[in-house]
Amino acid sequence: MEMAILILKTIDFDGKYEYSKMIAVVSDNEDIDLTVYPNPSKENLFVDFSNVTNQEISVSYIDVLGKVISENLSIEKNKNTYQLELFNRLDKGFYIVQFYDETSSLIKSQRIIKQ
Repeated sequence: MEMAILILKTIDFDGKYEYSKMIAVVSDNEDIDLTVYPNPSKENLFVDFSNVTNQEISVSYIDVLGKVISENLSIEKNKNTYQLELFNRLDKGFYIVQFYDETSSLIKSQRIIKQ
């Protein structure tokens, strides 16, 4: 089981800042392994899966303001590499990308930079 704590700090142009509420993110899905690349990226973001066969994976992008944009991937048995389509539409900035399996269990959470 893997656990991470997520706290976002937003800084205004005048230097004022505030913190988001603390969120505990727990993953008990250790069977699925994935790699996200390149990071940082200007245009395309890819994910390589291993130990995954024929299932739907939900991908969520969370920006520094907490806005969430999601897409779904249909994972096929003999295909390991997928391009994340919504990444091209994101504005430049920092994001947390989270991957969930069909039972809504968190597989992985990773920080990414869109240049």
